Amino acid sequence: MSYLVCNKCGNYYELQDEEDPNDFTSECECGGKLQYSETINNVAPNLKNNENTANRLLRRWKEQGIGTKALLISLVSITALFVFLGGAYLVSGNSNPGNLISISNDGIMYDGESNTSFIFTAELTPSKNFNYLQMITIWYDSSGKVLKRDPITWNINAAQSGQTYTINSKEYLDSDPSKVIILVFDSRSAISDDSKAIYKKTITFT
Repeated sequence: MSYLVCNKCGNYYELQDEEDPNDFTSECECGGKLQYSETINNVAPNLKNNENTANRLLRRWKEQGIGTKALLISLVSITALFVFLGGAYLVSGNSNPGNLISISNDGIMYDGESNTSFIFTAELTPSKNFNYLQMITIWYDSSGKVLKRDPITWNINAAQSGQTYTINSKEYLDSDPSKVIILVFDSRSAISDDSKAIYKKTITFT
């Protein structure tokens, strides 16, 4: 057996046969230095086998299979991208005459399928009954070029006042968006004229 022994507090960690002492940090959680030893004869018997936090995390990481490691890395990457796209944006140019529509919890994130595949989510609540509602989204890059105009991001017949509707739409773009304009119309015939939207919201990513 071999050990990593702290020269300050005396705590030690017993290395497993497949473990290399070079894979571990050299500092104990008490601030002392961990030193390699093939014996613990000089360690007080009442001191427990102790791993500091960094070593414990490393040990657990090494015990994971390749599939689990890949999944954890993917989840961390997706979370970071969601924070970048879904949490860091400015809302400007919000137009909602008569407060007919309320949109909340809107966000955009990579869906992991490709680098230019995004998911737009939101919750829409009308303040009156509508025979029909339709949402379109217009996506722009940093130069102001239109990446995509999605004519049917979401639609519904017989929208009820006070009812919250969940919107979940996948968008395929040529590059990362820098801005998206959300428009909501209350008739199909008005879709071709953006000025007839009953709701408009601009999201600019920062």
